[in-house]
Amino acid sequence: MSPIIQNEVIQTCSDIVTEKVIDRISNAECFSLLGDETMDVSGTEQLSLCIRYIDIPDLQAPVLREDFVGFIPINDQSSENLANVISAAM
Repeated sequence: MSPIIQNEVIQTCSDIVTEKVIDRISNAECFSLLGDETMDVSGTEQLSLCIRYIDIPDLQAPVLREDFVGFIPINDQSSENLANVISAAM
């Protein structure tokens, strides 16, 4: 497979997993976002974003889950920009 096709397959898988996580979160009574700023090897600032929630599968005990959402490149660490970046990611 060419690198372009590989990236498209990876992006499609990411979209499917993200959609499933969002479905679980929409059924949860509450959730929290966890974010941390890091710098990658090339010096690009990025926001590492995770989400924590309680998943209650049918007729089973509740499970505390923490799912990785992704690394999001950021240019500005202001609270307004971070809020916009997080909103766009969700």
